[in-house]
Amino acid sequence: MTPIPTPEEVIELRGQQSLLEPYKRTRKTDPTTSLDAAASVTDITKKQKAVLTVLRSGRFTDEELWKQYEASRIFGTLRGQPIEALPEQSVSGLRTRRSELRHRGLVRDSGVKRRLASGRMAVVWEAPDGQ
Repeated sequence: MTPIPTPEEVIELRGQQSLLEPYKRTRKTDPTTSLDAAASVTDITKKQKAVLTVLRSGRFTDEELWKQYEASRIFGTLRGQPIEALPEQSVSGLRTRRSELRHRGLVRDSGVKRRLASGRMAVVWEAPDGQ
């Protein structure tokens, strides 16, 4: 898991965009107070938590994740078990939440690829044990 830098480290890294990858809540031109605020965010959102809940139940491509998420949201179950209501999310929103979770070290590439309906290969994502 990538450690969250201190405000001083964020200021020091300001010009190094690749190192600020987890903090896409800000722009390069934002004042340092915005970078400080972005660096202080440690809780995950309700939508991120919902995506993480589904990812903890198995390994999925983004396409599979969305299908499982929608089925779970509509039927209120996940792998046969009742679950808390999941918030509605678009396909692109769900991919964004999964990406945010990956940047935080809560989701990772499983090292496996699967063929999509389009014929393209896709990364299979997983939530590491204990995440």
